[in-house]
Amino acid sequence: MQHSKREMETAAKLIDKLHEERKQMKQRIKNKNAVVMQQEQQIQQRQEHVEEASRAVQEMRREMDRKNQEVKELEGEVQIGRAKLEEA
Repeated sequence: MQHSKREMETAAKLIDKLHEERKQMKQRIKNKNAVVMQQEQQIQQRQEHVEEASRAVQEMRREMDRKNQEVKELEGEVQIGRAKLEEA
């Protein structure tokens, strides 16, 4: 009877210990999930910034191409003007 009572107490302590470990493990998992979610949000924000920067670079390149075309047209007009002045 004494032996059985000690086994029951030991089993109860073991069960309590396992419950506590489970509780701690659940909390660790919850904490890790929170960290993962935060990291995913940061990655998403950085990806959005990269995409914004990429769009801005593309727009700047288009604008540069337009300006280069304007310069070429103006240089052509200048050459025509010089040629007319030389004829005169």
